[in-house]
Amino acid sequence: HLTPNLKNLKDNWNYFKMEQNGGSGWTSGSLYTCLTGFPAYFGVQGNSMFQNAYHSNISSISHVLENSNYQTTYLIGNSDFAGTKEMLNVLHFNKIIDYKNYPKTGYESGYGLRDMDLFSIAKSEIKNQIKSDKPFAMFVSTTDTHFPNGIYDERMESFISPKKTDLEFTVAALDYLVGDFISYLQKNNLLENTTIFLFPDHLKMGDPSIFDDTGKRELYIITNKENKRINNKDIYQIDLPRIILEGSKVKHNLKFLSDYIKTVSYTHLRAHETPEH
Repeated sequence: HLTPNLKNLKDNWNYFKMEQNGGSGWTSGSLYTCLTGFPAYFGVQGNSMFQNAYHSNISSISHVLENSNYQTTYLIGNSDFAGTKEMLNVLHFNKIIDYKNYPKTGYESGYGLRDMDLFSIAKSEIKNQIKSDKPFAMFVSTTDTHFPNGIYDERMESFISPKKTDLEFTVAALDYLVGDFISYLQKNNLLENTTIFLFPDHLKMGDPSIFDDTGKRELYIITNKENKRINNKDIYQIDLPRIILEGSKVKHNLKFLSDYIKTVSYTHLRAHETPEH
């Protein structure tokens, strides 16, 4: 009842279940896995290895997109969070947008720009990208549903009815913003030539009681493009880069860790998860 737009996309687009693998169960770890296809076994659960880095030979989908002449943009509330900015710079993102290079709204949270503002910026950026007549890849990382209780944005009261908890309200608000963004793409005839992937960064941390009696917790991918290679296969976060590039029909010769792991080995990989994951 909180996510009618996501449920509609699940029913009308392509929906795939995805498991959380070890080394990808927190924000910067899941981002690293999403871009490189490797679990983020940095030695610590945060991200300090990129803090003082300026170059890396680690291959990622951002390198593939760069070599294919794509303009890559990353939108996030605060790129300093979890060392995101340093990682994106090392992995050759062209443009990073957060609260530091956007006019203040007065509604910023501890994580910077709010989800409402991120999607507004995304619409403007897409308009600019279309004018350039170059292919582009845009990543939007939301934060208002962050644990433990979400970050309430009173501006969304114009669109969302009151809920039992702040977390439920922020979940419903994000669902509304996703639906509004997809409608924007449809109205501007952009869906036909745009591949979209919706997926969570990791399972919710903290108190899991909101999920009581709702079944097994798992991640997912929702996309508007078919991907026959992943039908009826177990999917983990390390599969994301290959899935994204294949779904976007970007030609490349990049090999990922999942290309070398047989399906039977996934259970072995998960067996080494640490308790906090």
